[in-house]
Amino acid sequence: MLQVTMDKISKYYGSNLILDDISLRVIEGEKIGLIGKNGSGKSTIFKIISKIEDYSSGNLTLQKNLKIGYLIQDFTNFLEKDVNEVLYSGFEDLLAIENNINNSLKLIEDCTSPTYNDDLINYGKLQEEFESQGGYEIDEKIKKIKLGLKIPDEFLKKKISELSGGEKNRVFLAKALVDEPDLLLLDEPTNHLDLSSIKWLEEFVKGYKKSIFLISHDRYFLDNTIDKIYELNDKGIEIFNGNYSYYVVEKERRYLKELEIYLAQEKKIKQMEDAIRRFRHWGSNGDNESMFIKAENMRKRIEKMEKIDKPKIEKNISFDFDSQGRSGKRVIKVDKISKEINNKLLFKNISLDLYLGERLGIVGSNGSGKSTLLKMILDEAEGITLGSSLKIAYLDQNLTFTNYQSTLIDVFRDESIVKESDLHRSLAKFHFYCEDLNKKIESLSGGEKARLKLAIMINNGFNLLILDEPTNHLDLHFKEILEETLASFNGTLLFISHDRYFLNKIANRIIELKDQTLYDYPGNFNYYLDQTSEVIVEAVKKDRADTRVRDNQKQKNDERRLKKLKTLETKILKTLDNLEVDISLNQGDYTKLGNLIIEKEKIETEYEILLEETFELEELLS
Repeated sequence: MLQVTMDKISKYYGSNLILDDISLRVIEGEKIGLIGKNGSGKSTIFKIISKIEDYSSGNLTLQKNLKIGYLIQDFTNFLEKDVNEVLYSGFEDLLAIENNINNSLKLIEDCTSPTYNDDLINYGKLQEEFESQGGYEIDEKIKKIKLGLKIPDEFLKKKISELSGGEKNRVFLAKALVDEPDLLLLDEPTNHLDLSSIKWLEEFVKGYKKSIFLISHDRYFLDNTIDKIYELNDKGIEIFNGNYSYYVVEKERRYLKELEIYLAQEKKIKQMEDAIRRFRHWGSNGDNESMFIKAENMRKRIEKMEKIDKPKIEKNISFDFDSQGRSGKRVIKVDKISKEINNKLLFKNISLDLYLGERLGIVGSNGSGKSTLLKMILDEAEGITLGSSLKIAYLDQNLTFTNYQSTLIDVFRDESIVKESDLHRSLAKFHFYCEDLNKKIESLSGGEKARLKLAIMINNGFNLLILDEPTNHLDLHFKEILEETLASFNGTLLFISHDRYFLNKIANRIIELKDQTLYDYPGNFNYYLDQTSEVIVEAVKKDRADTRVRDNQKQKNDERRLKKLKTLETKILKTLDNLEVDISLNQGDYTKLGNLIIEKEKIETEYEILLEETFELEELLS
């Protein structure tokens, strides 16, 4: 059943056209991801569907009595409410029934009352109504979502105005999930969530029985949760019937097909134009009027042709993270530091050495002290030593600016070392053009602020790059450009991220802040996952335990098992060899390459477990 139909919707903000002739539909039970460049109008579509904003032209049709839940970004109307009020704010009708039940209960305590029988019947009806509408499940539902999104009980009495941006986001995400609407609109739901909360949200979305329409730049999240992609681009809404990985492959296939059709038409037109020239030449040389008629007819045929536009391909921003001089070999030394904030111990006696050329990703739960550690490093707090010849660039996750009334070009002029004559050219590399330059900082989107910060950093030069959630506000295209650029950066990188794809592609070392301690993993994010996977650890333990208790009566079974393991080992090694070949042949296809590397690392983990059991069996049978 159709829940939402947008038909040729257009939207202006003042004289700026944001949406142009947009059509889409949402069918009951669908899980759709909406992607597109920053500023393309994705959030505006959600605001129109939820009737927060109007549209300039077109038609919007919603299913009758459709209950829509929207993860809002503007918390102004809730600032004086506490967290508990916000979480329960979608249940006003049920809470009113519960209040009536409590009042009715007081009335039936007096069984001598002349209205006792009527009060008793009314009490029963209220209870039935409350139960049928799920009233008795509210507390458990809220408790489950609070736990998944890590909203502690001490938050419940805090006013929204007292919370940080990330804390507000989690509270209002919880509110949207708790309400269980027919259609759930989620705008960047993974922002400000730690890795375990993102995983919990993935499972929630996958198990949600109703419709979900979400905007996200988290590629793993899109892969794991949705089954259809709507891309908002210059053509309008382009539909891809699969997850994000399918979208990447299918988009390239469509581009190549469109290019093939375009080139075929261009070739045909050229042949016809050549024929026209020949006809005219023959007509002139032979004084043959019929040749001129043929030439004119062919010219008219070309004119009447429906011309195919050349398919567009995304223009890559061209910039380099060139290291500004070589730093010393040891870039940062952290020696047994501790930190406590508001009587909460974040970490105790942690130590860390960061060396030239390392790309170190920091992970951990929200509140574990990741950003605090970065700030302590930047301040060179007691117990922290920075290496020699360092030039540091820092991107904070809040994207703070000194003056929000300043224009984009004024901030860039004041904070970068770019010459006046090069300002426009440097900003154009980050997709800031003439119409953007006089925008005030306060009016910029999160993605635009992030691009401006990166533009300033890159043009000022550095050899140590410190990033706090760098991909939070970037669209998918810019994320890919940033990843490619960071991968070739020859300086040192220290960053915090909850973007699993970004972590896996960029980090060559992971540290986790957990239980006031620092854990070090010398590998990428997949390596970290393998090392921290309880499933693998338990499987290995079980294999070892099973092996130890074998006795002589089971020797034949052990020999058969060993033979199977040897056969399996041969197959696994052959598979790994084939994967190595595939990896070397797909260096230019990052999506396929990433999938191949993940598959290879998974098989290598299985191989290690297999070898463990093989060695133990060989020892027992020797």
